[in-house]
Amino acid sequence: MHIPSSTYRIQFNADFGFAHALRIVPYLAKLGITDLYASPIFRARKGSTHGYDATDHNQLNPELGSRQDFENLCTELKKYNIRWLQDIVPNHMAFDPGNKTLMDVLKEGPASEYHQFFDIKWHNPWPELNEKVLIPILGQPLEQTIKAGQLKLSIENDTLYINYFENRFPLKQQPGQDIRNRLDYLNDPKGSCDLKKLLQDQNFTLAFWKTADEKLNYRGFFHLTSFIALNQQYAQTFHHTHKLLLELIEQGKIHSLRIDHIDGLYDPKQYLNNLSIAADNPYIIVEKILELSEQLPADWPVQGTSGYQFMNYLNNLFCNCKAAEQLEEFYRDFTGRKVQYEDLLYYQKKQFIRDHMKPWLDYFTWKLSKILIESNIHWLEDEQKLRAALEEFFACMGVYRTYITADSMTDTDRLHIAQAVEQAIARNTELTAELELLHSLLTLNTTLIDEQARHELIDLIMQLQQFTPVTMAKGLEDTFMYVYNRFVSLNEVGSSPDQFGLSISKFHDFNIARAKSHPNALNATATHDTKRGEDVRARLNVLSEMPDKWQRKARLWSKMNDQFRKAVDDRRAPDNNKEYLLYQTLVGTYPWQAHDSNYVKRIKDYFLKALREGKVSTSWTEPDDDYEKASMKFIEDILENEEFLTDFHDFQRKIANFGVYNSLSQTLLKITCPGVPDFYRGSELWDLSLVDPDNRRPVDFENLTSYLGQIVDQADLEQTATRLLNRAQDGVIKLLLINRALRARNAHSALFQKGRYIPLKVEGSRKNNIIAFARKFNNKYLLTVAPRFLSSLVEQNQLPLGREVWQDTKVIIEPSGPVIWNDALLGTKIEIRNEGAVSVADIFEKFPYALLISE
Repeated sequence: MHIPSSTYRIQFNADFGFAHALRIVPYLAKLGITDLYASPIFRARKGSTHGYDATDHNQLNPELGSRQDFENLCTELKKYNIRWLQDIVPNHMAFDPGNKTLMDVLKEGPASEYHQFFDIKWHNPWPELNEKVLIPILGQPLEQTIKAGQLKLSIENDTLYINYFENRFPLKQQPGQDIRNRLDYLNDPKGSCDLKKLLQDQNFTLAFWKTADEKLNYRGFFHLTSFIALNQQYAQTFHHTHKLLLELIEQGKIHSLRIDHIDGLYDPKQYLNNLSIAADNPYIIVEKILELSEQLPADWPVQGTSGYQFMNYLNNLFCNCKAAEQLEEFYRDFTGRKVQYEDLLYYQKKQFIRDHMKPWLDYFTWKLSKILIESNIHWLEDEQKLRAALEEFFACMGVYRTYITADSMTDTDRLHIAQAVEQAIARNTELTAELELLHSLLTLNTTLIDEQARHELIDLIMQLQQFTPVTMAKGLEDTFMYVYNRFVSLNEVGSSPDQFGLSISKFHDFNIARAKSHPNALNATATHDTKRGEDVRARLNVLSEMPDKWQRKARLWSKMNDQFRKAVDDRRAPDNNKEYLLYQTLVGTYPWQAHDSNYVKRIKDYFLKALREGKVSTSWTEPDDDYEKASMKFIEDILENEEFLTDFHDFQRKIANFGVYNSLSQTLLKITCPGVPDFYRGSELWDLSLVDPDNRRPVDFENLTSYLGQIVDQADLEQTATRLLNRAQDGVIKLLLINRALRARNAHSALFQKGRYIPLKVEGSRKNNIIAFARKFNNKYLLTVAPRFLSSLVEQNQLPLGREVWQDTKVIIEPSGPVIWNDALLGTKIEIRNEGAVSVADIFEKFPYALLISE
C-alpha cells in the first residue's frame, strides 16, 4: 500500500481542468507534495463547480478535458513521482436528465433493471406515491404549471418526454404512431386535461418543490432533492458505479481514495470491505465527522479520516481556555441572548427536523408501526406519540450516527442510543413510554417481536442510521453555527463550538492515541468544506489572548456604527448577534492592505449566506428582501465610515500580526504530528477565505511558482527566514516553512510516518507558550518546537526571539539523546549538550520555530 507523505487538494471544474493541473505539477513537486488529491472527476451535472453531483460514474467529466488530457496529466505526475488520491462519491448522484440510469428508472418504474439502484421507497405512507417517484421541482402546483404552458412534450427515438425548462423526463413507452399523432394536441393548451391524465399514469409524479417538506420517497443528499441517493449495499449498484474507477486503479493512474459522506451509506463497513477487496487494498480515508472524544470504528479497512478532528484539536490549542467564561458573558451581554448552548443546539435541530424531515419521520413511524402491529404489540394506541418520540431521538442524538447491522452492535452504539434516549426523556417526560420502547427496539433488546419482524426492524434501524447525520449536519453545521456566534473560530466543520480551548497535555494525548490507531490519517487545516480559511481562524484565536481589549473594541464599534442600522418591521438589521459575527469576520479576513470593492462584495456575499443559513430573519426558502438589503447596506456603510475604519485598522493589524505566529505554528504541527499533512489549494500563502464559494476562487499558481522559485534554494536560509518574517504580509514565510518541512519529511519518511510520538515537558516562566514533542524511529529523532499565545510576550513589531523573550524556558529531552541536530528549517547544525534540557532561547535565537532532525 502506498502511503502519501503529503497531499495537495485540487478543485477541478470547467475553469481548472486536467490541462491546468498538468501545468502546476512541477510546482507541486518542488514544493514537496507527494500526492495530488483530486475532487470528483467523473461526469457531473452540466456546469458543476464541484463534481459531487455525478451523472455517470463510468465517464470522465468532459468539462475537465478530454481523456487524452487526463492521460497527459497522469504521465506528468508519474514523471515527478506524484501519486493520485481520488475523492469519490458513493452516496448519491445528481437528480438530473443527464443521469441515464435514473431516467431508465423513471421510465420503467419498478420494472426497471435499476429499480434497486437508487434509494427509492417504492412502498411508503402515501398511497398516491406507491411505486412512483416524487419529483418536487415545479415552481408552483402541477395544475397551475400546466395552465401556464410550462410543461411541453417532445419525442426522441420513439420515447416521449415531458420538458420543464432545462429538465426532461421520459414517459412510459407508447406505440410510436400514437405518440406522433397526439404530440401536437397534448402540447396545445386545449389538451391540458389529457396532459394531466397522461402525467398521472407515469412512474413519477411532478410536484411543487415545497411538497418535499411534506412528502418525499427518495433519499436525497441531506435535505437536497436535487440529488438522489444510491443503494451501495447491492452488488449491481456497487459494480456499476465503480467500474471505471477500478479500471483506473488497476492501470496505476489512481492510487488512493477519499470516500465522501461515508455516514450516508446503508452499511459503511460492508461498503469499505467491498471497495478494499475490489481495489486491492489501497490507501483509503473517509470523510467522517467525529466528536472530540469519538473514535472511528476500529474494524473499518481505512487509514483514518480526512482530517476534521485533527483540525479542531489543533485549532483549540491556540484558543486560550482562560478567556472562555469572560467571552461567554460578553457574548450574552452584547447580543442579549441568554439561551444555553445545549438548549440552542437542541432547538435548531428540532427546527430543522420540523421544517425538512417531516416526510422521513412519517416514513419511519409508518414502518415502525407496521412492525409493532405485525408483532401484536397493540398497547401503543397513539401513533403520533411514537412519531414525536422519533423526533426527540433525532434531536438528541449526540453523534452523527451509529453502525448497527444484523451482525454487529457495539457497546459504543448502545451508549450513544442510551444517551440520546435519556436526554429525550429529560426534555419530554410525556413520551417516556414511547422513548423507552424505542430504546429497546433500536438496541434489539426485545423479545416482543418474531424473527421476521426482527429482520424488518434491523433493516429499519439501518435506514434510520442514514438520517441521524442529516439532523446533525444541517442542525449543527448549517444552522447552529450561523446562529451561535460566541467565538466563531470554533464554529468549524466537525467541531464542538462549546469546547473552548485545549491544554497542551490533551493535545499530546490526542496525538499519542492517533499514532497508535490511525497514524496515516490526513492532517487538515483547511478543506473545500471549511467555514473559514485556516489563517482566519489563526487570527481570530488571538482575540482569546486579549478578551478585555476585544470587548472594548466591539462595544466601541457598535456605538460608532449604530447610526447605519435600520429597522425593518421593528427588527434591527442586522441584529446584535449578526453584528457581532460581522466584526469577528472583518477582524479575521481583512486584507493586509486597504480593502477594495471586491472585498466588500465578498463580505456581503458571505453575510447574506450567513443570514439565510441562520434562518432567523430570512432564509433560502423564504428570503426577506427588505431585511437583507438593510443588512447589506449596513456593511457598505461601516466599510466607508472613516471613524470606524481608523480605529479598526489599528486593532486589526495587531491581531493579524500575531495571527502570523499562530498560522506558522499550526502549519509546522500539521506537518510533523502523526498523520499525513493535507494542503488545500492556495493555502501555502495566507488563507483568508470564507465558506464556499469564497474558498473556491481561482488560485494564482503563477504567483506561487514565482515565489517558490525565489526561496527554494536560498543559500542563507537564516537571513531569508528573518527577512520574510519581517515582511509577513505577502505570506511567503509560510510557503518557506512548508517547503522546508516537507523536504525534511520526504528525506526522512520513515521517521515521520512511523516515529513514536513523545510529548516533551517544558519548564520555565514561558512553559505554557511552547508546544514541544519528539518523534523517534529506530535511532532517529526529530524535535518540533512551536510557540503560542505570543501577544503577552512581545510587542506587535517585535520578533519573539532570544533570551529576553524566552528567559529560563527550556524543553526537557533525553539526557542520552543525540548531540548534533540538523535544523531542517534553517539548514544549519545545532549542538545540544545541556544534558537533558535545551533552552528555548537557544533554539529560537534566529527563528521562532524549530524542526530538528538528529544526525
